[in-house]
Amino acid sequence: MTVVAFARGVSRTELLAHVDAVAPRSWVRESIATAWGSLSWAGDDVHIDGDWLILGRPTADPWGWPGDLVLPTELVARLEMLGSAAIGSVTGPCLAFNLDTCQVVLSDNGLIPFYKVSGRTVIGGSTSTEVARYIANGAETVSQLFPPSAARERDHRTHLVGHRVRAELMDRQSPARLRNDECVLVPLPEDALWGNGATAVNRIRDYVESLAPAYWWKARLRGEWLYCPPLERPTIDRLLEMSA
Repeated sequence: MTVVAFARGVSRTELLAHVDAVAPRSWVRESIATAWGSLSWAGDDVHIDGDWLILGRPTADPWGWPGDLVLPTELVARLEMLGSAAIGSVTGPCLAFNLDTCQVVLSDNGLIPFYKVSGRTVIGGSTSTEVARYIANGAETVSQLFPPSAARERDHRTHLVGHRVRAELMDRQSPARLRNDECVLVPLPEDALWGNGATAVNRIRDYVESLAPAYWWKARLRGEWLYCPPLERPTIDRLLEMSA
């Protein structure tokens, strides 16, 4: 993964050392001091524009397939105009961080995870759970942030019919080509995500909360960026349209 971490109460040198502990040696490192603390990262596709850090590859395709990229400067302009809701105007692996307010803005797809550290002496967080634990140093609380998603709020009364959505997604929306450093995660036809009822909803939760971030980490170690169209809003919305 491209590892990003910020912290109050931790020096710039110490924070970079935490990032060094988990990032491959070949990745480029950066570390800056801010008015409120320290910010460090390792890896590629990290852009700073004004008060915003943009991580990843925001994509224009509404279904979340790899395709035309949205420039970080364009996403920053949308964030400045619309606030955190602007993250919903892009898809794909993407995360935004406000350098002034320390606000983390997650994509609905949950592809890039973020682990928040909070306590009396240290406040911070990272895209890496290991770095977050280093920052916490056993004395602070580490919790994973989750994107807002209607699918995560559904319960056992939900009735889903996912097979038709999967057919539409694969037959009509699959990309003509992938870049050399891109890969796509789409569950097999027999996966519970394409089933019915609470089982499908729980599977969506599994993907957002653990499976997609784990696959994203493995892809980044191979130098690839992971996309997962089933976790984007059009697919989730179609599933929920068919719910009771």
